[in-house]
Amino acid sequence: MEWLVVVLNFIGQQILNVPAYLIGIITAIGLMALKRNSGQVIGGALKAALGFLILGAGANVVVGSLDPLGTLILAVTGAQGVIPTNEVITAIAQDEFGAQSAYVLTLGFLVMLVLARFTPLKYVFLTGHHMVFMATMLTVVLSVGFGNGASWLVVLIGALLLGVIMVVMPAFVHPWTKKITGNDTIAIGHFGTLGYIAAGAAGQAVGRRSKSTEDIKFPQGLKFLRDSMVATSLSMVLIYMVFAIWGLIALPLQEALDIFGSADAGAFIMAAFAQALQFGVGVAIILYGVRTVLGELVPAFQGIAEKVVPGARPALDIPIVFPFGANAVLIGFLSSFAGGLIALGVLAIWLNPVFGLALILPGMVPHFFTGGGAGVYGNATGGRLGAMIGGFVNGVIITILPAVLLLVLGDFGFANSTFGDADFGWFGTLVGVSVGVGGGLAVILAILIAVVLVSVAIVYQIRVVDKGWVPGAKRDVWIAEEKAAEKAMLDAEKARRKAEKDAAAEAV
Repeated sequence: MEWLVVVLNFIGQQILNVPAYLIGIITAIGLMALKRNSGQVIGGALKAALGFLILGAGANVVVGSLDPLGTLILAVTGAQGVIPTNEVITAIAQDEFGAQSAYVLTLGFLVMLVLARFTPLKYVFLTGHHMVFMATMLTVVLSVGFGNGASWLVVLIGALLLGVIMVVMPAFVHPWTKKITGNDTIAIGHFGTLGYIAAGAAGQAVGRRSKSTEDIKFPQGLKFLRDSMVATSLSMVLIYMVFAIWGLIALPLQEALDIFGSADAGAFIMAAFAQALQFGVGVAIILYGVRTVLGELVPAFQGIAEKVVPGARPALDIPIVFPFGANAVLIGFLSSFAGGLIALGVLAIWLNPVFGLALILPGMVPHFFTGGGAGVYGNATGGRLGAMIGGFVNGVIITILPAVLLLVLGDFGFANSTFGDADFGWFGTLVGVSVGVGGGLAVILAILIAVVLVSVAIVYQIRVVDKGWVPGAKRDVWIAEEKAAEKAMLDAEKARRKAEKDAAAEAV
């Protein structure tokens, strides 16, 4: 059986773990189902894969520009605690649980396809790295609960839970996703879903009379800020400069210079400036990659919807929604980071002393991607105020939940890292507490979680999603009235000017 472990590990780690390959394969299958010729299949698959590689390259640029900023902030503030990093905790766990997580990943993907084929939950989760993260987390949590001797049970229950979570979460968030994209062709497959739902709900609660972040009217001298790439870059320049100057003042000079590897203070400031501009470059690359992927994947997916999983929607990574609210991404990111800081204070003052929860330091990368996504979701239902409050709520969620998750990770809770995004927190804790009771009851509870989630999601899909519920509908009416009033005023102004012009002509 060792050869089978090697094969499954290769499939899980080298193919399913690479979103570009997975997207290319799915696109090729869809084009073949549409009976395209070999050239169109190969070309479409390559272009879709390249689009995801472009998206990944942009994400790497963003991460590379945010990491030094995170180091700088920690240095000047002196904060100590755990930074949630999915990649780090996954790498730590792979040493002990690599084979089991490969089984969970591969079988879980098949469970997802079966559920998508035979239930109303027509979502195919295509975010490969998040599959790996969730498979690893479930393997660790179940191993802690069942014990390392029950590896086959860990694999079976883990695969079931992984397949379930990959179809139910895109369903729960889909009304807000449709609101953002304006159609039903794509879904979100990213395990920050609870944060996006909370952001959309918060936006709806507070932003009934708030205009969209994308309608921000800049003064004539600031028209250049309407370019999202310029606005994003400038905002990051301001953030970097504040902390760079603070670092030069608060830190010993050499310690500050070592953060960027600078020779002197001038080089330090310019290195911070360059990193800020790199952030803008990374965001621009991400947006281009998204457009490339959608241009190839969505048409090809019609073939899968017709032949393999009728009516299926591709559930894609969160940057897919970024082009629908470029200003909202920035607002959500900054608001999420602020929420993380406030939640850190709550942990330090209350939850850590009373309940022993670890201090979760705000990581710039999760706050950018999930906070930016939350900003878009909050903007869709609550405009500018919704983007701010939605991002803030997301920041609180991804600070508190990882601290709770540490309690069920066993020895890995002392690895100075944990899984960061919202769904890892609530789902991992729920599973961990359930299987922690031990024995046959633990198995029953784990299966019950899967059954309840699927049942609730099916009811939700039929009664809410399929019936076309629109979040923030009252705000939509207000927006329509405002636009009608603005149009009426413009028409009246044009009529007045025409009348004055006609009167002047008659006078002559």
